[in-house]
Amino acid sequence: MEPEGTPHQVQDARAHVPGSYQLEDDRVKELIRACYEEGILPTNINSGEMTVEGREAKFVLNSAVDEIKVKWLKSRMVTVIFREGARFLPKKVKEDLIRAYEDVWIRDETFGQEFRRGRIKVENPNVVSYIPRSQVITDWMLAKRSDFIDLANTTYRTEFKPWMTRAEVRDWRRTVDENTFWVVAVGIPLDEMAFIYMHIERVIGKIIKHHQPESDETDPKLVNLRFDLDPAAKANMKDKIWVQTHQGDLLEVRVASADSEWRRRCRTFFHLEENYRRPDRRNRGDAASRPQASSAPGTGVSPAPQQQDPLRGPSASAAPAAQSASSQQAVSSSAPASNMQAAVQPAPPPGATSQFNPVFSPCAGQFPQGVMSPASGQANLWATFLQNLPMHPYTWPQTSLDPLLNASPSFANLYAYGPWAQASGGVSGQGAPNLTSGQGLNYSGMTQPRANAPGLSGSRLRGESRSKQRRMSDGGIDIQVDGLRSEHSKASSEDSYHSTGSGGPHGNSCSSSKRKSNRSRMESLSKGHSGLETKLIPIVCVYARNAFWVVAWLGSEGYPCLFSTSCPDSPMPHVTESMTRSLFHNKFALRIIVEVSMPRFLVEVSGKRAKFFAPLFDVRFATGQLEQLEAEGLRLIPFAWFF
Repeated sequence: MEPEGTPHQVQDARAHVPGSYQLEDDRVKELIRACYEEGILPTNINSGEMTVEGREAKFVLNSAVDEIKVKWLKSRMVTVIFREGARFLPKKVKEDLIRAYEDVWIRDETFGQEFRRGRIKVENPNVVSYIPRSQVITDWMLAKRSDFIDLANTTYRTEFKPWMTRAEVRDWRRTVDENTFWVVAVGIPLDEMAFIYMHIERVIGKIIKHHQPESDETDPKLVNLRFDLDPAAKANMKDKIWVQTHQGDLLEVRVASADSEWRRRCRTFFHLEENYRRPDRRNRGDAASRPQASSAPGTGVSPAPQQQDPLRGPSASAAPAAQSASSQQAVSSSAPASNMQAAVQPAPPPGATSQFNPVFSPCAGQFPQGVMSPASGQANLWATFLQNLPMHPYTWPQTSLDPLLNASPSFANLYAYGPWAQASGGVSGQGAPNLTSGQGLNYSGMTQPRANAPGLSGSRLRGESRSKQRRMSDGGIDIQVDGLRSEHSKASSEDSYHSTGSGGPHGNSCSSSKRKSNRSRMESLSKGHSGLETKLIPIVCVYARNAFWVVAWLGSEGYPCLFSTSCPDSPMPHVTESMTRSLFHNKFALRIIVEVSMPRFLVEVSGKRAKFFAPLFDVRFATGQLEQLEAEGLRLIPFAWFF
């Protein structure tokens, strides 16, 4: 069997050009010109000798062709060097600075109407290569040598130099290094700045030139200091200089030169690959995608703590700070979780955030057991999570309440009043123990909401009319959430109420005149109206005792109260957070939930109109803090009463 051919044996027809078919100099120059100016890549040029090693190939260019290319680039290409602060300009700005010259030439038609722009290549932060379309431009820039450009009230200096090959640059640097000896004080301490000049000169040798500490005078910094010394002092080079202060402190100054270790990746001295601790950018994605190793019970190895969202669903591996010490021990990695905790606290779906939160997602009852949404992804994961949530204490039979919960003041006489307890006193606030500045919110003249009453207007379904967003209470109070609009005429207002009344469950319970007098719709009020009072009612939420609650305070009448206070119209989030902290006298840590829009509604009682803002807050209690605050009057209201 004959061996299979390899790429080494395959020869390109253009790899070896016969001696009788040597390209003329003029033809090669034209091919190179068309390549750099017109962007036409040569297809029939001598590409040199090719060798292949594994998956790599190497070409050795034809010396005659390569010399023609180098001569053409030397005669046409200009190297633009950005000095001082200009080197820190963005890449796009550097390109635009060169294009600005061309804009002037095109505008003035200096080189005719057919003049076109040249080719730009950004080599490094302070070097840009430019190939103009005309030899006259190259000669003009090289003759000018340098130029100053004003940009944003700042003057930048640029230099124009002929193009050099890499070999020429390497030889030039070697010559400069032989005739110049420089040292850099790396990371010099501020305490040593006043003495570093004399210390370098006494230790190494005479300083010929001292470079400025900063490249930009408007942004002075102290990082490294460079000094040019007499080349005869190379033998006196030192790696470190120790300085002892009068208080006995030792200051270390590391000194680097052209022969010192330099890391090109992070562009610093004395930073080798073996002691480089930052992960490679190319490996960050793999490290992030690999699952974290979990420790087995009894091994004594715990995973790294992770930041948990305050209102994220409960999990078996992470719990809020409000849980007791026993709960925290149960969720640790070194001890297995209890059976009850594993059953009632399923782990939330991976990648969950506060924007996809079980608190504000549909409750578990809306997802029948075994019926999943056709949508895939987070929706199905959250549906499974909500189905496994523990039953709310408000829906438990009273005989099955946990003894610890029955002992809590928040559950004392819990069933003596409904979700919206009646109390005497009107809208004016009630005082609370230890919270004299807060105002309790009670309702007078209001009966308990109907069992078949529609939901809040904030949950308007798709397809419903705008008038269905309005809701009425039995006491004649008109409440409208985020659906205010001004009325243009009395007739339109009456038509709106007729349509609402006829379609509701009580559409025929009273006459048209009574509907108009008791259920007159509130007009949209502009900001700053004298008859409109704005109030802030913070809804402070917390996850504790395996359920979600709203924090309230026991009022003087014996009922839990939500606190309110006067606030400016449309308060900003930081304002509402500051006012809420003041209401509760900074007794616990809280934060506003900015991912949820702030509910607001209008209420009219006895001819008095008020606009309420109800932002949502998340609370974290320290261990034992909840029981201490309950002794002072804090009460937990089931979260389900509000939704």
